Amino acid sequence: MNITSVSSFAKGDYFHIVGEVLNKAWEGRTFVKVSVTMYDSQSQVIGTHTTCTDPYDIPPRETLPNEVLIGNNDVTDLASISNYKLMVSSR
Repeated sequence: MNITSVSSFAKGDYFHIVGEVLNKAWEGRTFVKVSVTMYDSQSQVIGTHTTCTDPYDIPPRETLPNEVLIGNNDVTDLASISNYKLMVSSR
């Protein structure tokens, strides 16, 4: 599985990461999760967050939109997010 067409923006009390999860396999994937690790300008980890796609399952060869909302519970200072890395996993 891949994460494609990713963009991010800050709005209100949240940092939004928007993209699509592509299931390249010939079989469906279940309980798909997207994890993000956030870094500051010194490349230090400042927070992590994991969310499930909605719906949880992705049919074979299909794409599903996904949004990760990062709040103050995930990072002390949203303005300190300089970079992030996304990973996708499933059962």
